[in-house]
Amino acid sequence: MAQAKRTPAQLRRIYGLAKERGLDDEMLHSYVFNLTGKESLKDITVTEAIRVIDALAPSGGSVAGGITVKQQKYMLALAKELGWVDESGDVDVKKLDEFALKNYKKYAVKWLTTKEAGKMIEGMKAILKKDKKKKGIAI
Repeated sequence: MAQAKRTPAQLRRIYGLAKERGLDDEMLHSYVFNLTGKESLKDITVTEAIRVIDALAPSGGSVAGGITVKQQKYMLALAKELGWVDESGDVDVKKLDEFALKNYKKYAVKWLTTKEAGKMIEGMKAILKKDKKKKGIAI
């Protein structure tokens, strides 16, 4: 049995959240494709719309359950230690956001939950440990 198509209210919510996040139409459709495998919002089901809404809903900083300031600062320090920096030596935030997107389907680190942020930190620590081991640096 086929799942029901998303509702008009869900579609409005998706576009509203995308606008709040600063996603243009192309970015939104790319994001939806990454989450659902469907190229058009017209084709998503109710369940997929819920998944998109949950992913777009704010979960950073001031929202309960969102990434903490301490976690953000720790990630920045790890990123610097990993060499994820731009030409000026500042942390390449885009690289961090790409890591979050690849691993947690969140377009920005600030949208991670506390739990996801903890997992990301552990992942970054593992990468750092592997890099140091490869270079023969004592851990």
